[in-house]
Amino acid sequence: MKTTKKMALVLALVLLGSATLMPVHALAREARAAEVPAGVQMAKVNLNQASLEQLESIKGVGPALAERISTYRKENGNFKSVEDLRKVKGIGQAKFDRIKDQIAV
Repeated sequence: MKTTKKMALVLALVLLGSATLMPVHALAREARAAEVPAGVQMAKVNLNQASLEQLESIKGVGPALAERISTYRKENGNFKSVEDLRKVKGIGQAKFDRIKDQIAV
């Protein structure tokens, strides 16, 4: 095998190996982000209707936080405003400021 082919094979294995270390939800989120052309605005996620997967599509929201949002909604009813999201454990002002443009009620 030529050196170039060997290097390509090693690189492919390294890339494949690093991809398998990434959690599945992170891979799905990256795939969704890659599908949206630059400059195109994505639809906002409705906090009162979103599934766990849809909540996880919010940049900065992982599985644990999506679950807390869903649990809060089940226990307290629908969010009245996007600012109500601050009542969920783990959503401080800084995180809220980063995600507020991605959400709606």
